[in-house]
Amino acid sequence: IPEEFYSNLDLQWVHLKNNSLSGTISDRIGDLSKITYFWTSSNEFLGTIPTTFGNCINLKWLELQNNNLNGPIPEEFGNMKSIIDLYVGNNDLTGTIPSEIFGKNMTNLHLNDNQLSGPVPQNYGQSWRLEELWLNNNRLTGTLPIIAEGELSYLVELRINNNKMTGEVDDSLCQNNLDVFHADCQPPYGEGEPHIVCGCCTTCFSSPSSLPSSSPSSFPSESPSSLPSSSPSSFPSEAASSSPSTPPSSSPSKRPSARPTLSPSKRPSARPTSSPSKRPSSRPTRSPSKRPS
Repeated sequence: IPEEFYSNLDLQWVHLKNNSLSGTISDRIGDLSKITYFWTSSNEFLGTIPTTFGNCINLKWLELQNNNLNGPIPEEFGNMKSIIDLYVGNNDLTGTIPSEIFGKNMTNLHLNDNQLSGPVPQNYGQSWRLEELWLNNNRLTGTLPIIAEGELSYLVELRINNNKMTGEVDDSLCQNNLDVFHADCQPPYGEGEPHIVCGCCTTCFSSPSSLPSSSPSSFPSESPSSLPSSSPSSFPSEAASSSPSTPPSSSPSKRPSARPTLSPSKRPSARPTSSPSKRPSSRPTRSPSKRPS
């Protein structure tokens, strides 16, 4: 992307995905204070994610997945208070997941297929509007934190498989009736105990046989047929208006059986691709009844 591009200070929509663009994303991205869409997925971008994204306070949809970006996820993402969808999957990102990114407007957060390490932040339930949380195919450790009553009430998909996480999934998550919940809840290659104990997982993957020495390249991954095939093909309208303005206060057992959903006309028609091409493929032991695994 030429430096002159960032001089267009009135830019609101940037749609450059599915090309062969290379190089780095300039720190001058922070000059585009009016931008609401920045879609550069499925290219060949290198380097780190600029911390100046934190200056883009009107940014709602950010797609950086399927590139060759490295380094940490910037803590400055937490300054993007308007962010709704954040996709940075299938890169070479390292470090821990910053707690700052779990904003109240976040609806879809895809961090899958990187080299992220450390535990899931304790405050992840504060993004109570979350519908999709993809953390699979990383090096995450620890136990999935307990969530408070009313948190993650609209969560539809949770993917934590192919990590180094251990322990028991608390009932606070299981009460949310997830449609898709992938975890390492199958014994390692048919032997021993599973690393994750889960009463509501929809698909169990084999736990890595040796947690201390395993690398993501040795982890089984989802079959390409089980993942979405394309990224959003059109600009969505503001999705936040379709979600409740305040967190639900009642317990999950008292909620109506149907979750509020976002109208297709107001959201991307398809989810971004998170290609598992970097890791060998392995089929899960069973498929959920409602959606492809």
